[in-house]
Amino acid sequence: MKNGQLKPGYNATIAVDAEYVVGAMISQERSDSQTFLPMLKKLKELGYTKPVADAGFESEENYTWCEENGQTAFIKPANYDMAKPANTKATSAAGRTCPTRRTPTATSVTGVVVSRRPMRKRPSPRQATPS
Repeated sequence: MKNGQLKPGYNATIAVDAEYVVGAMISQERSDSQTFLPMLKKLKELGYTKPVADAGFESEENYTWCEENGQTAFIKPANYDMAKPANTKATSAAGRTCPTRRTPTATSVTGVVVSRRPMRKRPSPRQATPS
């Protein structure tokens, strides 16, 4: 590209059952949602009827096809993280309150996860306790 950006030319999609790859496909579609139906058609021949997919595969067309073909689709909604209450708390077995949301992370262009955790403050030499 003239502006220095790298654009994907192909989209690879795999289907797994437990830890085994049961289907693989490469297409020139840029969107994951466009690769979902061709993969499901392959998997239907193998007897799979309950696909589980992330938010990138969500579309009205995919839901409709699954319903018409007897598939029970488990696709994470694209707005799932935004729809969750931010202050939801859970209680541990010991009775302690634990936040259920983790610190947000960002992914760089190279795919490396960049954490946004705050750095811990080091005690100043004056605050250090004598040994």
